[in-house]
Amino acid sequence: MNIVEKQFKISENNTKMSKEIINGILIFLPLIYILPVISSTLSSVGIDENGAFIATAISTGFACIFAGIIINKPIIQSVGLGMNAFFVYNICNKMGYSPEGALTIIFISSIIFLLFSITNIRKKIILSIPNEIRLAITIGLGAFLIYSGLKSAGLIVEVNNKLSIANYDEIMVILFILGVIVTYVFSMIKKVSKYSIIIGIAFVAVVGYILHLFGINNTPTFTNAKISFASLSKTVFNFDFSVLSNLKTYIVIIVFTLMNVFDTSTGILALHSELGLDSGENDLVIDKKMFLTDSISSIISISLGTTSITTYAETKILCNSDSKTGLSSVTIGILFILSIFLYPIFTIFSGIMLDGQYYYPITSVGVVSVGIMLLSRIKDIERKNAIGVISTVATVITMIIFYSIPDGVGVGIILYVILELLFGKIKEVSKVMIILSVVFVIYFVTLIII
Repeated sequence: MNIVEKQFKISENNTKMSKEIINGILIFLPLIYILPVISSTLSSVGIDENGAFIATAISTGFACIFAGIIINKPIIQSVGLGMNAFFVYNICNKMGYSPEGALTIIFISSIIFLLFSITNIRKKIILSIPNEIRLAITIGLGAFLIYSGLKSAGLIVEVNNKLSIANYDEIMVILFILGVIVTYVFSMIKKVSKYSIIIGIAFVAVVGYILHLFGINNTPTFTNAKISFASLSKTVFNFDFSVLSNLKTYIVIIVFTLMNVFDTSTGILALHSELGLDSGENDLVIDKKMFLTDSISSIISISLGTTSITTYAETKILCNSDSKTGLSSVTIGILFILSIFLYPIFTIFSGIMLDGQYYYPITSVGVVSVGIMLLSRIKDIERKNAIGVISTVATVITMIIFYSIPDGVGVGIILYVILELLFGKIKEVSKVMIILSVVFVIYFVTLIII
């Protein structure tokens, strides 16, 4: 116990070991949704779901333990939903890369990301992105996740190359809609708001399984799948370096790296006060350890077969619960690793086959709910700032129409720079923003030519 006291400076931080551990246990519960959401999404492009589940659990466990020990702050890090969506829906589905090729792309990107973190490049990029663009990216990502969740739930389907609302009379879709409503209702109740997502997910799982027991088709049920660490052999170092012979790959690597910087920055910037990083306007005082933890953890997570690590917004809940040290994070990390042995229970989150297509009504509740949380940042937009409003609208619309996160971010950044130029404010635009706009112009040209 003296080792723990010394490592986490329990007394110095005016807290108790028991409080830190209990807070970690309580905050772990509403985070469980991460495992089925990430693994089921990755399985939709052919990655072994069992292996993805184990990889996500180990990666999250390592990231939280590593961050807790190195930074000694109550911080939660796990596989990011945004970058996971980018990996699945853009790199694999839209750009046509195989899971192995896509993992190769983000693995190389993670190495560049680590170099950015070691140097001051990552910090300069973060501070050079105007608040309007940060908001636009967050809001756009929220809209994208809502849209993706509606599709994966089966409420929105593609018919004759046109999107249409369908399956609304299917029990699995009805359960999904009810799950979202339940999540929203509980999110409004202060005492249980932090558990709202897991409550909504559990509602769909429990009610769906009861209906299944009564013989109703297309409802959630458990499978005979058992945990097998041998599944990791299908995901660990599952790379295909032949994709490096394609010029487009290098552009995608650059874009994914930038997107990763944006995604991780959103979490850190949103939590700068709680994590003690506030020191004046636009001055992010941060130890490089903060950057090193997620970048090193990302290399490990991708090597295991899942996507990159980011800081979760639930960190705010952990801090508000009066956690003051990394012991809470370590507790959460240990619990995530132990949850591997509960995999048979998590099989209820597996997809439901309908008309030759798998849908995920339970995990889609989590995706849509997180999307709504991000989209709610729209209230922070300064309406009198025309450039910010236009850039945000363009970002959101582009992400939805082209079903692409980088396309939306690229359009938003390019449009922002052009508008600043037209309004005679180009001198106020940082060099980094100009460079980013050029990179995205090259990205769009590459998509058209190659």
